[in-house]
Amino acid sequence: MKNIYKYICILFACIAAMPSCQDKFEEEYEVLALDYDKIDVKHEGGKYTFMVYCSGDWTITLDKEVDWVTFDKTSGRGVTMVNIEFGKNEALKRSFNMTVSDGVETKVIPVVQVSPVTKIMMEFLNQEGIDLADCAGTVVAKLKSNLPPSFIETLVPQTDSKWIEDCQIGNGSGEDEFVYDISFKVPANDTGAERKATVSLQFTDPDEVEYKTELLVSQSNEPGRLILDDSVVYGPEEKECFEVVKGGLLNFAGISEKVECIVSNEEFVKDVRVDGGMLCYTLLENLTDASREVEITLVYEGTTAKIKIVQMDAGVRSIIEIATAEDLLAWNEDAASWRPEDRVFLKSDIDCKGVITSADWTPNQFSGVFHGNGKTIDNFVIEKEGHAAFFRKLQGATVQDLTFGEGCSFTSTAPVGDVVYAASLAGEVRGGVTITNVTNYGNVRISQNATSGAKGDYLGGICAYFLADSDSQMTGCKNYGDLTYSAKAAGTVYCGGLTALAATKVGLTMIGCENHGTVLFDGVNDAKVDVNLGGIAAIANTVNFDSCVNLGAVKSGTSTTVTGATNIGGIVGFMNNACGTIQNCVNGSSADASKGALTNDSPASGVVRIGGFVGSIISKPINVTGFKNYGPVTNNGAVSNWTALGGVVGNIGGIADVNTVSGCENHGEVVNTKVASRVSLGGVVGMIQKANTVVTGNSNAGKVTNTGDAPAGNGVTLGGVVGRIEAATEGENAVKDNINSGDVIFDAAGAEDGTMLSGVAGILGGHAGNIVDKVYQPCKLTIDNCSNSGKVEKTGAGASRMYVGGIAAFLNGLENNDTYVSDVSGCTNNGAVLNGSSGAGEWSIFTGGIVGYYRVNGTLKGCVNNGSVTNTSSAQYKNSFKHFRLGGIVGSAENGTITDCTNNGEVKDASETNAGCVGGIVGYASTKAITLTNCDNKNSVTVSFNSAADPYPMAIGGVLGYADEAVTLDGCDNTGDVTNDRTTTALNIYMGGLVGQMPNKSLTVKSCKMSGTLTNNASGGKATLGAVVGICYDNTISDTHSTMAVNNTYANQYIGGFIGQVEANKTTDISNCSVDAAVVSCGAGYSGMFVGRLTDKAADGLSTTLTNIWVKGSFEGTDLTAENYTGMCFGTGSDYEVTDNIQYGDFK
Repeated sequence: MKNIYKYICILFACIAAMPSCQDKFEEEYEVLALDYDKIDVKHEGGKYTFMVYCSGDWTITLDKEVDWVTFDKTSGRGVTMVNIEFGKNEALKRSFNMTVSDGVETKVIPVVQVSPVTKIMMEFLNQEGIDLADCAGTVVAKLKSNLPPSFIETLVPQTDSKWIEDCQIGNGSGEDEFVYDISFKVPANDTGAERKATVSLQFTDPDEVEYKTELLVSQSNEPGRLILDDSVVYGPEEKECFEVVKGGLLNFAGISEKVECIVSNEEFVKDVRVDGGMLCYTLLENLTDASREVEITLVYEGTTAKIKIVQMDAGVRSIIEIATAEDLLAWNEDAASWRPEDRVFLKSDIDCKGVITSADWTPNQFSGVFHGNGKTIDNFVIEKEGHAAFFRKLQGATVQDLTFGEGCSFTSTAPVGDVVYAASLAGEVRGGVTITNVTNYGNVRISQNATSGAKGDYLGGICAYFLADSDSQMTGCKNYGDLTYSAKAAGTVYCGGLTALAATKVGLTMIGCENHGTVLFDGVNDAKVDVNLGGIAAIANTVNFDSCVNLGAVKSGTSTTVTGATNIGGIVGFMNNACGTIQNCVNGSSADASKGALTNDSPASGVVRIGGFVGSIISKPINVTGFKNYGPVTNNGAVSNWTALGGVVGNIGGIADVNTVSGCENHGEVVNTKVASRVSLGGVVGMIQKANTVVTGNSNAGKVTNTGDAPAGNGVTLGGVVGRIEAATEGENAVKDNINSGDVIFDAAGAEDGTMLSGVAGILGGHAGNIVDKVYQPCKLTIDNCSNSGKVEKTGAGASRMYVGGIAAFLNGLENNDTYVSDVSGCTNNGAVLNGSSGAGEWSIFTGGIVGYYRVNGTLKGCVNNGSVTNTSSAQYKNSFKHFRLGGIVGSAENGTITDCTNNGEVKDASETNAGCVGGIVGYASTKAITLTNCDNKNSVTVSFNSAADPYPMAIGGVLGYADEAVTLDGCDNTGDVTNDRTTTALNIYMGGLVGQMPNKSLTVKSCKMSGTLTNNASGGKATLGAVVGICYDNTISDTHSTMAVNNTYANQYIGGFIGQVEANKTTDISNCSVDAAVVSCGAGYSGMFVGRLTDKAADGLSTTLTNIWVKGSFEGTDLTAENYTGMCFGTGSDYEVTDNIQYGDFK
């Protein structure tokens, strides 16, 4: 109606304007009126008309100058039509206020022209920033926007750094989208370090909305290079291609034109050039039935870069190119049309944020070839029941050169078919599959509120379940994301940095795979199921590992008690089937000792097994070779079952066939901090149980430590190479050619475990056979050519049944049984051996430079101890001295044969023990007759035994302290001082340059030598000293010579330059022997230059034969001469004093 009224008024105005004789007509308006109160203008612009209703004069004014609107009039009188023409808007929304006034009244009309852009876009093409070389120059970066140059080029780029200057924008080109050059100048970087700055472009629209984009600029202090991806793959069709050139040069203006492009085959490549930091070229269509390759090399001032371009054959027609998140989602939604011949190519990095949600994505089975082209899929977030992964299953597929970014995450909340799968790439992998250069930075989880699968839960950084039924390969894959299992387990848990399960019937090879992420179990396991955690794979069977590395932490960290077994490995958690080859694999880093940490912090009622390569090997023979571990192996949990920790393997068990651990190295610490049950720690292998294992050619440099106090009945064993061997019935184990340089320290309270024993040793913590009905079963052990240079120590409170040895702590089993044999040969200990337990108690302490406790039959041959062997632990055992056994080679020997062994280390007791047996070679020998052949002691043997209570006999010898059975010494020499420094009262003191005390058993000595000094510094107690033996019974001694000085500090003793005392009515046969020494007895009646007291009474019939005996030296300070020596050969109280066959002078 308003328009009709307007037209009527115009008509009347025209009529009024016609010439007439009547009076002129003019419409009268009391007030100014307009037919619009607002004008909205389309972005295209155009012509608009409005009416001014006024009786008088009127004017139009604008509140700002605008150049995009034209008025046909801006003033007039009366009712008037005004025509306006608006220009086209190419940028932001714009507006002005138009004021119409008649001098009395004013009307304001807002005029708004909309923008042609519904959503403003402005971003740098180099979204990850640009890297510059250290040189000076003008840098050109590219900016993309849907706003035109007429607007964008009016803006001024800004920077937050003074070293970037003269920022400009220009050269905008395009149609719907425009690309601009943003240029700025940088000086040469002479700061000596990389520097960073930002360049930004920003504006605020008329609605006060701010738009800003930033570019990170990094300038190195290194010269520039040309860097290209190694290779790229395209389909057979003709295509224009672009490859990013990195290295810090091509963003400088003018350099691109100077880069030479060399093409290896120009038959199907054209238009090769470098432009805007990109290598640009066109591939012609491939019409052949074979793929083809071309190499393009870029050269600039001595730096080169090369890329291999592969174009697929003409038969590959199912080419799918994915460039955006929208493309990726559409491809996933079209999974029904996927075919095995599909070739999928990512053409650019893809950000899924805001495009792909968990609800949108369906993990599907894929059987084609997926080329990631080195691109990254980021912000891909999946939280689903069942398979939480990019693919549900890979079946006979190939996936390569793909990265999942840090913004990705993969969370499974429930099982499918009683199984839970979570991984970045694929839940399941089956058939012959090749996965190459796939990297994951996203976190993978089985969530706390997830329902566990009764048939197992599989959590992997790349794949969850890799079961190949034909040759498959996983090469160059890396995981940086954290893997976390937080659910309540109903089935076995498998968590692996690359894959949870890796297995095949034919052969799966993992080459150059790496894990950098944390693998964590912090769920609940009260279902008595196993938890298997591995840096590369949780479980692996029939798999070849080549150059695989784990740098991530692998940990069980739940606060609830784990009721099943826990197996943790740097490469594999658990192995129970055949294994392929293992070479050049590493856990941890030589440069960072914290990498590759393997830890149990969880309380457990099931066994805990942790190893640098594998936590546990059972059932099948699996050979571990050529592995290196640098990561710490630690248990902090209270485990009420076996705990087995090893630098290479935690536990080996239940294997009938022979398996090996060879050529491996451990540099990481092996640490246990809590003891709730039995514990076994080894620098290479934690425990071997009911298996036939050869541990050979390995080395350990890592410290092996227990700091957990042991409750009663719980044995703890530590070994520099193997913690403990519990052999199978009729089993054979061998520890050969191994080296330990790491300290082995038990720094905690020890408690008696009469069945399993406790021990600390440089090579083997302990060996015992399988126990059936409380009886040890037959088995055999060989320890050969092993060496230790690490400290071996037991410190902390308590030392009952604590065995300490430089090579082996204890070799236990049925004594004096030929079906139970342990042989030790060619071993060397260079480390200090210490039993330094604090406190005092009724403890059994057996400590040796090579073996602490040698209970079973076997030959000890060719071993050398160079380390000190020391005891400071006070064993207060009433009415006993056999509880304490300390030896330079063996603390306690029941094996029967020791040959060609040498002790070069000091043997010392500095304790308040009441009594004991100490020897330069053997402290105590029992059970069966023992023969020592060519065994030499070359260092001092010193004791204190400073107990103020319960004194009991002490037996100290330069070679052997005490023996319960017959002893033969053949070619054994002692050159070390033998000293008793006891300051408290002793009961009986037996000291000998070779043997301290022989009970009612025969002693045979031949071709032996003694030198040094034999000294008793005690102030009380009956002392019996002799250069050969303190006291003996039946004895046969030949070709034995002493230059050992014999010193005693008080009376009431038996002192002899050769023998202290021979008991009554025993056979003595001494021939071709000599003494050339100083003997001081302090006036004892039973003291003599040759024998103190030879108790052979004529009334009983003489049983003494002396042949070709020579004496020389001094007695009680008086030099022997040919005239006086006969009166000094025997003590004045000796029952036998015949000197017919004793001569003065040098031995002849």
